[in-house]
Amino acid sequence: MNLKKSTIVFAVVGIVIVIANSISALSSQPSFCGLCHGHEYNAWQKSKHSKLNCNFCHRRPDTISFIGQRLDVVRMVVLSPSVLLNRQPVVAKVPSVACRSCHADTNKTVVNKNIRINHTAIVKANYACTECHSTVVHGKAVPNPRISSMDKCVGCHAAGRPGANCKICHVENVGQIDRTFKGPWQITHSKEWRKLHGMGDVKSCQVCHSSDFCLMCHSVTMPHPDSWLNIHGDEARKSRQGCLKCHQESLCNSCHQIEMPHPATFLEAHPRIVGKSGTKVCYSCHQKQGCDRCHAQHIHPGLPKDALKQLRKGMGNGSD
Repeated sequence: MNLKKSTIVFAVVGIVIVIANSISALSSQPSFCGLCHGHEYNAWQKSKHSKLNCNFCHRRPDTISFIGQRLDVVRMVVLSPSVLLNRQPVVAKVPSVACRSCHADTNKTVVNKNIRINHTAIVKANYACTECHSTVVHGKAVPNPRISSMDKCVGCHAAGRPGANCKICHVENVGQIDRTFKGPWQITHSKEWRKLHGMGDVKSCQVCHSSDFCLMCHSVTMPHPDSWLNIHGDEARKSRQGCLKCHQESLCNSCHQIEMPHPATFLEAHPRIVGKSGTKVCYSCHQKQGCDRCHAQHIHPGLPKDALKQLRKGMGNGSD
């Protein structure tokens, strides 16, 4: 490479470095971010975090993250025309370690917006701060907001049921707190809750309600125990109507692929049903020994020997 070409290459590289450094330096100011993120910038100015610049929250507090974040800013500036033309929502991450650099005392029980909470277990479980506090700074400008709600709370409290005493977490009347009635919890606890409560996560009901509460309407244990698949047949025979309070008959057929429970005429008709559906359908509930008790071990009185032999052959047993 001759001197002229070398000079041009170094000049181009130098210009790129200068531009990149300029962008990096300028972008450390929130007003620079506001050129593209106007709604977010306006919300930030009105928030309690307005004294912190964007970089303080949107990167981890270490050197490597600082360099990576600066490079990301340069990339965003270069790609900004295409982003603006496509009008795609901007989704940024805020690492929890950045939040805890200020909010370090997670062992303290605090009250905020009528909610009493201690963050010790939440931090220990490695939940991100933005799982509940994504709108703290930018409010409605956040494209996919994630806020605290009853559905999130019961997901954790299911392991250690606090009981139906709402005042453990809510310092005022629960009915006055708007966040309490957002999401699936709103549907399952509405005026039509008797019809709609099964649409929620039934396993979370016992966070607030005892099993006796469910038994007032349901004739079986709710939510169903882990062994339910093996024992539900006996329960269904005791109270089929109890099953139909929540389930449609088609649910039984979707697994069993034949009418359940078996009708009174099933014993006479089952050879034809088995021939059509195959024994695999039977073995989803019954063991093969159940068939053998009749078709291999029992001698039908008056049944001709050749007919009995043919019957055994059809069951996979061709011996006399």
